Amino acid sequence: MATTASQTSVYVYGVTWADGTVAPRGAGVAGADVGTVEQGELAAIVSTVADRFVRAKRRDLMSYMDVIAKAFA
Repeated sequence: MATTASQTSVYVYGVTWADGTVAPRGAGVAGADVGTVEQGELAAIVSTVADRFVRAKRRDLMSYMDVIAKAFA
């Protein structure tokens, strides 16, 4: 019996200081949840997306800008 593994990629919105900053809530690019990955003093704001090319659709560009705006707020 053959199984198909689902593959994902990480979409990075930006990098900030890991000073307890909470990741913006809500949907990001392709409707994916937004979170952070921390390493030492830095944190990347990320989403896990399907392993495919993310096209620059207006909807995804607006989602990207919303995530960035919430991160700066």
